[in-house]
Amino acid sequence: MSKAKWAWLASLLLAASVLAYVSWVPPHARLVQAYPMNATHFTAYVNNTTVYIAQVGLSFRGSSAEAQAVMQYLYSQCRYVAVDVHDVLKTARGTLWLADVYCSRDGSMWLWLRWLPLRFTAYSGQAEFVNATDATVTTPVGTFTNYIPAGWYLDPLTKAVFKIPEANITLLANLRAAQAENERLRSQLAQLKAENDQLKTQLASMNQTIASLNNQLTLLKTQLAVQLSGGEEGANPLMYVLFAALAGVAAAFVIYKKKKKAEE
Repeated sequence: MSKAKWAWLASLLLAASVLAYVSWVPPHARLVQAYPMNATHFTAYVNNTTVYIAQVGLSFRGSSAEAQAVMQYLYSQCRYVAVDVHDVLKTARGTLWLADVYCSRDGSMWLWLRWLPLRFTAYSGQAEFVNATDATVTTPVGTFTNYIPAGWYLDPLTKAVFKIPEANITLLANLRAAQAENERLRSQLAQLKAENDQLKTQLASMNQTIASLNNQLTLLKTQLAVQLSGGEEGANPLMYVLFAALAGVAAAFVIYKKKKKAEE
C-alpha cells in the first residue's frame, strides 16, 4: 500500500474516532412508566399493580440535603425509564424488581444508575472502568477518554449498540472508518451523477445547434446550386459565416468528447 493510501486511511480512522460513543440502554431492556421514590428506588404501575424497582448494587448513605439534591437530579434525568430485571421478590409492601435501571431526559443519552457514585459521593457502589485506547464516551455523569465506565453504548455513526468491555473497540473503529468511506463514496457518486446530467444537457443543446446549422447549410447549398445553374456569379457571404460557425461548434464538440473520455 502506498504512503498516500496509508495517510488517507489514517486520516479516515482519526476522523471516525473523533465522534464520541454515547451512553445507551441495552436492547433487551423494558421501558416502564416509573418515577423516583427515593435515592435508590422507583415506583411503577404495572398490570394494575404497584411495583417497586431498586438498582442492583447501589446504596445511599447521604444526609437529607444530599438526598434532596439527588432527587432533583433524578427528576431531571428520568423522564424516560428502562429496566433490565434480574430478580423479582415478593415483600410485605409488594413486588420488588431488582434491576439495572436506566434513565433519560430526552432519549438521546441514557444514565445507568450504577454510575451515580461517579457524580454523588453519598452513594456506595462499584462503577467498573475499562481501558479503551483512543475511545471517548459521553455520559450524563461526564465525558471519558481511554479509561471509560463499563456499560452499554451507542455509536452515533454506525448506530451500533454494544457493551463495554465485551465489545471489540478496534473492530468498532474499523467499522466506523468503513462507514465514513461509504458515505464519502456515496457523496462523490452523487456529485459525478449531477455533473454527468449537466454534460448530457450541454451535449443535447450542442446537438440541436449542429442540427440547426446542418439545415441552414443544406438550404445554402440548395441556393448556391440554383445560382450556379442560373449563371449567377458570386457566392452568398452568409454561407462563409455559416461554415465558420459550424466549424466552431464541431471543434467544441470534439473537445467535449476528449474531456469526457479523459474523465472516464
